[in-house]
Amino acid sequence: MSTMQQAERIKTRVEEILGDLVDLVTLDGVGIKAQTRAAVVILAPRVTFPTFGERDTTFRLAAVAGPADRPLVAWRQLDAILGALEAAGLNLAEAEPGSFDLAGAGRLPAYEITLNPL
Repeated sequence: MSTMQQAERIKTRVEEILGDLVDLVTLDGVGIKAQTRAAVVILAPRVTFPTFGERDTTFRLAAVAGPADRPLVAWRQLDAILGALEAAGLNLAEAEPGSFDLAGAGRLPAYEITLNPL
């Protein structure tokens, strides 16, 4: 299965888990705007080849929340996203706090969530 096919499967699963908790689940973060309440971007995976013929694919998700000028509101939304993903048994490895660049139009609070290798 290609990494794009895997990403689409992850996107579908995240949509099922989060429902209306987020405005958008996407493979392309360009659609995220400063007024976005919450969104998740499926990022391109890291692919490693531990041995000949073996392949590990590690996906990352960017959980993004706004508004940028209300960090506690964003944090609560990010916390709810993490809690829902964890409760649903998604293959989480870690979540690193940070921010998400809105293509030069500012930044929103975010977590970069790493999934365990597929």
